[in-house]
Amino acid sequence: EHEGVFVHLKRLASLSEDFLEGMRQELESSSGQQLISMYVCDANVHPEFAAKVLIHLQPLQAEDCWVVMSLKNFCGGHLRWEKEIEDVVRLLESNGYSSCKVLHLFANAPKEKTLIARRGGL
Repeated sequence: EHEGVFVHLKRLASLSEDFLEGMRQELESSSGQQLISMYVCDANVHPEFAAKVLIHLQPLQAEDCWVVMSLKNFCGGHLRWEKEIEDVVRLLESNGYSSCKVLHLFANAPKEKTLIARRGGL
């Protein structure tokens, strides 16, 4: 059983080693935990960037880390957005995330969907 710990990603501008080390320090100082067991992202960023942040944080994730991520439509057109979502799912699956489900939840805006996945297998 894990205790819930909220670590706010303040440094989304750069996916550098400094970013990763800063997150490692923040995670350890706020909870004493070593690994992320659930990653939740509702940032107003392009879906591909949100996925790249998730992948960049893999060294800090538990082997079975859950993922809940908003996929917001920043391209305007519906078909292009659906293609971007497919690309994000492929990117995550090729980096070890499985059981990817994309849903339009009641709480989502009209141009927003939610991706649920898990690192490793279920």
